[in-house]
Amino acid sequence: MADSKTTDIFSTETALTRLRESVHAKASNFYAMYSSVLGGIVTDPALMVLPLDDHMVHRGHAVFDTATFG
Repeated sequence: MADSKTTDIFSTETALTRLRESVHAKASNFYAMYSSVLGGIVTDPALMVLPLDDHMVHRGHAVFDTATFG
């Protein structure tokens, strides 16, 4: 039997609102991130997303590539 639920289709504004609502509480410590999706540095935690097929995430390529700046 087919599922009667439908998938939502978001406008750009709605998608950004949903992203901002889903930002983790500890995101106030996130200052900037290079976004390979956007091709530059983003400072809005809502835009700090990673592609699902990013090798850093699913293959652990960045496990040892960390740095802390004080």
